[in-house]
Amino acid sequence: MKHSKNPLITITAILGALAGGPSLFAADPKAPQVITVAVLDFESKDGTGAAASALLTAALSGSEFVHLVERADLTKILAEGELSLTSQAGGNEAMKIGHLTGAKAIVTGRIFSAGGRDYLVGKCIGTETGRVFGHSVDYEAGGDFTVGIDQLSKSVVETLTKKQGDLLAKVESPEERIARLRQGIAGKKLPAVYVSISEEHLSRPVPDPAAQVEIQKTLQDLGFPLVDRAGDAAVVVSGEAFSEMAGRHGNLVACRARLEVKVSTASSKEIQVDRETSVALDLAEHIAAKSALQEAGRRVSERILKQITTVVP
Repeated sequence: MKHSKNPLITITAILGALAGGPSLFAADPKAPQVITVAVLDFESKDGTGAAASALLTAALSGSEFVHLVERADLTKILAEGELSLTSQAGGNEAMKIGHLTGAKAIVTGRIFSAGGRDYLVGKCIGTETGRVFGHSVDYEAGGDFTVGIDQLSKSVVETLTKKQGDLLAKVESPEERIARLRQGIAGKKLPAVYVSISEEHLSRPVPDPAAQVEIQKTLQDLGFPLVDRAGDAAVVVSGEAFSEMAGRHGNLVACRARLEVKVSTASSKEIQVDRETSVALDLAEHIAAKSALQEAGRRVSERILKQITTVVP
């Protein structure tokens, strides 16, 4: 990545983009954001696919608008998640990869021959929207495919900068989010809810758990009565959360978080469960961990609303 003369501006711009929002220092709100990208292995019959993806990664690193997931980190994370590093990744798998790595887009493709020409075909997939943009470069059969990589990288960067409106999900303000969620519970009675989720980071208990607070904040903003004892609640949301450092990207620290929740009611013996994995980056490890847990709590809080609102107070 090219370096800004002011490292603070560069870091802040990256953090803003990774969070899905505009850079605080962007003069033009329509200007391209720095976008986090994961490059997967290209498919080929002669074994050049891995080399092609490595070269494309190196080529993309020269763009000031592309922040790449480290190759070693990507391989480790996807191996743990039992996800493939191949060109067969589609929309659903792209979303999973995005959740695990923090990537807003993945780039992959394949190399093949046809009609006396070699073809390098790539695709960019938005991990939030599932939108796919294709790219194709051809060159003389048996020729130097690095020339094709150079051309492909320019085409990919153009897509990553000019098609961000299609690749990235629309940034929703907190007010817009609450308004959207209120539509789904309109006219329903809201039961009293007790939320208790323990949290650890690097095997250390953490005060004021971020995932718990985020779920409570969502329910509070929607008008649910919150109580501080399980015995006073019609619905109990309990669970566990943990976070750990996932690696470093320059001055940034990446943390991964896992949240598991259980929703139970006083009127039924049945329970409902949910879970979420998320990734966040920050200059400080502790803040990155909290941000990852907060995002996991935000996603889970939306999904458990249906379970909570089926309970009659």
